[in-house]
Amino acid sequence: MFAGQPEALDATVRRGRPQFDLSDGFMPGRVSRLLRRARSLFAPTVPVPVPLPLPDHMIALASPEGIALLESSPFAGDYLRLAPYLVSQESPKFCGPATIAMCLNALHLTPPQGAGTVRPRFTQRNIFTPETSALRSQEEVMHEGMGLEVLARFVDAHGGRADVRFAEHSSLDEFRAAALRVLADPRRFLVANYLRPVLRQEGRGHTSPIAAYDMDSDRFLMLDVSRVSYTPAWVQARDLFKAMDTRAGRNTRGYAIIGAA
Repeated sequence: MFAGQPEALDATVRRGRPQFDLSDGFMPGRVSRLLRRARSLFAPTVPVPVPLPLPDHMIALASPEGIALLESSPFAGDYLRLAPYLVSQESPKFCGPATIAMCLNALHLTPPQGAGTVRPRFTQRNIFTPETSALRSQEEVMHEGMGLEVLARFVDAHGGRADVRFAEHSSLDEFRAAALRVLADPRRFLVANYLRPVLRQEGRGHTSPIAAYDMDSDRFLMLDVSRVSYTPAWVQARDLFKAMDTRAGRNTRGYAIIGAA
């Protein structure tokens, strides 16, 4: 368990037992049953390249150890809320759109018109509307990607609210405390923007949701939206923060807290 836990953290969070809203459908006892489906949940529906091997310091969610961490975590509610909407980014620079679509769907916000009549959902394409395309077009994102500030404005344009925090203006303890508050709140989700090579992964800057936390090992569960690159995995908090505390233009990378407006 980590040292120096901030005093500002709510008492229920400090004890590692957040008060989950049972009306939202999350009960810790349900995790055991749902985890038995973990491998099938992340199995591709169409043939895709075999994911790259994870670095030794990360723990695959689908491994026995990874499943045990999730099963014992009192901060696993967001996994149950986000996993049904997990998608794989459609192009190398589309981690931002994939993450946005996941979070907006998990918040049950209203998708744009024409999103489908049976089960309308946000997609990596329909988040580009005339309003959001004025911020950054689909073609621009395809070639240049999307930073946290642009991601936040897309979320805002679709009825959500995103609070961006850059790592250079934060600390590991502050990030951890904020993350635990978000993970204990069924109305908000946490998204990290980080530099892959710092985690000894291939690639450059990347964005994905954080879905759970294990207090004993001080690890966060990353639901990587590049499923052809890496499977969902547990990463040490200090390693993740270090990967966020890297330059990306005029600011460092960091994280965003996403909720409904």
